[in-house]
Amino acid sequence: MIQKRYGYLKLVVIILVMVIAVPQTAWADNGSVQINRDKYSWKLSDIYPNKNAYEQAYYGTLKQVENLKQYQGRMKDKSAVLSFVIDSNNTYQSIKDLAAYGTLYNALNVSDPTGITYLNRAQQAAAKYGSQTAFFIPELLALPESIQKQYLADPDLGPLMIEILSNQNTYLPE
Repeated sequence: MIQKRYGYLKLVVIILVMVIAVPQTAWADNGSVQINRDKYSWKLSDIYPNKNAYEQAYYGTLKQVENLKQYQGRMKDKSAVLSFVIDSNNTYQSIKDLAAYGTLYNALNVSDPTGITYLNRAQQAAAKYGSQTAFFIPELLALPESIQKQYLADPDLGPLMIEILSNQNTYLPE
């Protein structure tokens, strides 16, 4: 009996949700539901205010990706490691923003090839990011044990080194 009442309760809740949600849409003459596109649309301006801002961010991200290569060979220097981690995280976030913008732009109008172009750009930036940062873990693993121990004891680098050293068997050599 309880299960039957629970089933009825679920049905009542579903019907209430539908009744409440229906006013949010407008009925077309043919009886189909027309969604209010202004209310239920991606707000691209939350990521970039306009296409020009996207373009600036895209070229800025490419520059960020290129700049990551400056850290290669410098992992013995703690400040270089910390700077690399911060810069690479910021760059990765920029790439994620590019990808989100491209995905949402494409979803708004799949017949507009601009969205695919934006997605391709984000994928290319991500691939370049991967190649520019591939040195990081192999260099940390190749550090002398004394430096690795210093990094492990360091409050800023310790968690990173624990993660890398505990998974070192999963990394390919450079």
